[in-house]
Amino acid sequence: MAKSKENVVEISEIRQQMRKSTNYISQYRKRLIDSQVIVEAGYGKVAFSLLFMGEFILQMAELYGMD
Repeated sequence: MAKSKENVVEISEIRQQMRKSTNYISQYRKRLIDSQVIVEAGYGKVAFSLLFMGEFILQMAELYGMD
């Protein structure tokens, strides 16, 4: 999701990138919404709840070698 150039990302795109099942993605989607990291942005779409959260995640992944 952080690697997407769009602010609003479709769940199906995330599922394809991660190569995980729909059930797996749904569980983590709910957890991230409950913890207010992401918000629903339409049917089948999500967005980060904070501005620049995606950039922050990418910088931390680069810093810690988790690309």
